Amino acid sequence: MSPGGIEQVEGLVRRCWTMTGILRDMLAGEEVVGPGQTDLSAIFEELRSRFFHQAQVRKIRLEFPSWTARVLGEPVQLREALANLIANALRWSDKKEGVVTVRCGPGGTPGDEKDNYKSHEGKEVCIEVEDNGPGIPPDVLSRLFEPFVKGPTTPGRPAGTGLGLFFCKTLIEGCGGTIRAVTNPGLGTCFSITLSRVP
Repeated sequence: MSPGGIEQVEGLVRRCWTMTGILRDMLAGEEVVGPGQTDLSAIFEELRSRFFHQAQVRKIRLEFPSWTARVLGEPVQLREALANLIANALRWSDKKEGVVTVRCGPGGTPGDEKDNYKSHEGKEVCIEVEDNGPGIPPDVLSRLFEPFVKGPTTPGRPAGTGLGLFFCKTLIEGCGGTIRAVTNPGLGTCFSITLSRVP
């Protein structure tokens, strides 16, 4: 195995241990997040490195924002919640020109013009993870964040556990934030996370 492959395996093992600890705390009913603060620029840079190779192999354009902020929430929990959303987006972006876009902006509108961001002093930050995959069926969308709810299975794409989005929602709400999903069948899905901004 190449040095790069060994590094990827070691990183996967570390993340598995992290996830195991978080899930153990969740199942025990313990608090999994605290009143910490997270620098989103560091989180985005780590996630860019983590998913760069996967996106490159699958010929998917993976975009991250230039505007970031500090938010309330523990870095490990927020990183893993965002990693789950990005992994899902890459998994479903199987079109010829697949695109996964991560956005970040003040308030609830990261899609606004970036020139407005620096002067915005809102109390919230919105993060979006959007793909251009097949979208989510309406009957699944209404129960999307419930445990063991799975999307449709397709040939060549193994079914998930149905726990990833439940896990994301638990962590984001533990940080005092919210998460929601908007989907357009045949065009893609966008997950929006709103968190409290640190002045």
